[in-house]
This record gives sequence, structure tokens and C-alpha cells, in this order.
Amino acid sequence: MPQLNDWRRELFCWETVQNPGKSAGHCAAAAGFGNKDCAATQASKLLDEPEIVERIEELKKRKLFQIEADSGSLLELVRRRAYATPTDYYRQVVYREGKRMPLGTELEDGDETDSELIPPHELTNAQAKGIIGIKIDRRGVMTYQHASMEASALLMRHGGLLNDKVDVTSGGQSLNLSDSQIAERAAQILNAVRERTDKPS
Repeated sequence: MPQLNDWRRELFCWETVQNPGKSAGHCAAAAGFGNKDCAATQASKLLDEPEIVERIEELKKRKLFQIEADSGSLLELVRRRAYATPTDYYRQVVYREGKRMPLGTELEDGDETDSELIPPHELTNAQAKGIIGIKIDRRGVMTYQHASMEASALLMRHGGLLNDKVDVTSGGQSLNLSDSQIAERAAQILNAVRERTDKPS
């Protein structure tokens, strides 16, 4: 089925798939449907709609937020998150004589430009891999949350990459590394990757 036109409904489906341990009310609140109490009622109504149920099932099948166990896929995910920048998630909007023009309009003399956040249902698969979540503040302003170096380090630990690729032994005994030490080692690995590879498209 196509993506839902209402971004809040689409985001509710995303939140439901991304947070299987959270309540439907929590997911609805995260999608901008009021506070948790009001959102719980709205969530119940949403989950009764066949369109919502079908979209959630489709997203589950696509496994948009599942981390692949394969180390190669995990490294690709880490690279995309490490290289992701906020500007990757904005697009240019052209205004001509005060009127918003269709996306992709060529800029002409006298035009004004602005930028807007790309809605979640319009993100490419590559862009979706570069974020770890979506946040909506009290004013209803939506932002994407990007993975920190610590999160990338945890992904690498989950895939066993630090144990397999980095010598962390001393006198034949394994070292117990803290999260900050793992993050530092991950930074060293990612910097080495940057020096040898091009930024992913």
C-alpha cells in the first residue's frame, strides 16, 4: 500500500513498529497526537482503522528499523549513521511572488528560498538508516534524532566487530572496556574508514 498522506498517522505506524515494547498511547503521543492520556484514546481509534493496521503490518514486513545480524550490513548502517548530517534531511523550497512553487522548481531571479524538513514518509531507505528516532516538541515541531558515536559503538559491540577486529587483550587477558572507551575505539575505526572510502550516496 502507498505511504499515508497524513504524516502524523504515518509516524504513528513508524513509532508502533520501532517501539514494539511501548504502549499504543506512547506511540500516538510521540507522533504528535496530544499528551499521553489523550493520545491513548486516539491510538485505540487508529488501531481500529484497517488502513492503519495494514500500514503497520507492511512496515513490519519491510523491517525498516531492524538491525541486520550480518556484520557487513551492520558496518554499512554504522557508516551511514556516522556520515549523516542534519542538512541531509532538509530540502529547498522556492517562493515566487510570495507563492510556494512545486518541489523541484528551478530558481529564477527574484525568487526567494527556504528550507523544510523532509517528512518521514518521504525519506529514502538510505536516509531512514541515518536516524535513530523522531522527536516532536511541545510546539509540534518535528526533528530527527541522529545516532551518537556511543550508539554506533554499541552497534559494533552488538555485531561483535570490536572483539573480532580490534586487539583488546593484555597479557592474554581480555580487557573490560567502558562505553566511553568503546566509543573512542569506534571513532578511531570510523576515522580510518573515512580515510579509505568515499561518503555513501
